[in-house]
Amino acid sequence: ISAGTLPGFVIPDDFIATRFGLDYVRLRRPDGGTIDAPVQQGEPQPAATLPHGVEILSGVRDGDVLVQP
Repeated sequence: ISAGTLPGFVIPDDFIATRFGLDYVRLRRPDGGTIDAPVQQGEPQPAATLPHGVEILSGVRDGDVLVQP
């Protein structure tokens, strides 16, 4: 049974750092600094242009700029 679709984010898995069982991504702040933001990972979502893609269910929003750790 289809439950519909939701918009989401798929990012490279090497942008996710796991510490003490929690997943984080690094976000660029408006002042140029960075912060580590907790995220909830979904399922792997590989694609031809992103073979190691991972769905992010929460923790980032449209307009956030991710920085590779």
